[in-house]
Order: sequence, then C-alpha cells, then structure tokens
Amino acid sequence: MTRTTAFASERNGQRGGRVITVGGRSLIDGQFLAERLGVARTTVWRLAHSGRIGYYVIGRRWFFCESEVVEALRVPATVAGGAKSSPGCA
Repeated sequence: MTRTTAFASERNGQRGGRVITVGGRSLIDGQFLAERLGVARTTVWRLAHSGRIGYYVIGRRWFFCESEVVEALRVPATVAGGAKSSPGCA
C-alpha cells in the first residue's frame, strides 16, 4: 500500500480539487476515480483499505494515481483456496 503525505497544487477550480499535482505526478480523488472506473465510491475505498490499490494521503484526503490503479487491477487477485479469480468471477 502506498501512503505519502505532501504539499499539492489543485486544479479544476474546485475546493478540494478532483485532480492535483504532486511532484509532477497527477493524482485524482476517490470520487473521480470511481466515476472513471464505473464503480461506487465505496468500492474504491474497499480496494484501498484491502491494499489492492495504492493511495496517497494529503492532509486528511486520499488520492490515487489512475495509471497505478489500472495496472494494479489488471493483475488477477488470489481468492480463497489459492485459485486465481477471473474477470467474470463474482
């Protein structure tokens, strides 16, 4: 799990920002990531809490690097019993 605290500049003119830049890296907030992935925001938090996707903590907010998340989700997760899950597996 990736956790980093740093100063950031915000874009999109919104309080809190949906996209920020830290050290030249663009990070997005959880709501925006959920929209991009087509999942509920709680799914993003569950994936982060479980260690499946990395995140960065800035202040009290969590941000994600979209390319890191996409790469992490491409690797099949191991399910109970040691079997690899498939994309269609529930």
